[in-house]
Amino acid sequence: MNLRMLPWGKVALGAAALLLMATPTQFPDRWAKARLLHPKVQARFLALLKAIEARGYRVILTSSYRAGGTDPHAYGLALDMNIIHVATGRHYGMHVGITAKEAWEATGVPTLIRSLGFRWGGDFVTPWRDLSGNLHAGYDPVHIDDCKRNPTAKLAARAANLTDRRKVTLFA
Repeated sequence: MNLRMLPWGKVALGAAALLLMATPTQFPDRWAKARLLHPKVQARFLALLKAIEARGYRVILTSSYRAGGTDPHAYGLALDMNIIHVATGRHYGMHVGITAKEAWEATGVPTLIRSLGFRWGGDFVTPWRDLSGNLHAGYDPVHIDDCKRNPTAKLAARAANLTDRRKVTLFA
């Protein structure tokens, strides 16, 4: 069967082409935070960010690697971002939870995130604590991570003796 004939085939082929073209050094300065990601996932994230912007949104990265934790950010496997619809100026995710899930879903960005194999924080249901210890509801629409392919629970043993968890050997 021809991949282009499947409903998602063109998207998959386009994403694959972006992945092949992307290199970590191609991040524009406004995405400098993405350069702090684990080197093995930078090209994947770059392809995702370019695909989001190709849909008419401006991506604003608010966080990436954060040392000291055990969450995906500590491994350089996660980004937090806000998006702005270029045509309307509508902001999505200025602060955690400010934009309803339905509004995010209507942008098509969560579907794109999932289709490229990332986890979207808007699907989270388990409460989590921030670096200050504050408890938040599970919903975190500004968060994207690559933990489907590299679960942090499995990476923890590999990173036990590393001071920089971004140097851990990934599974995929």
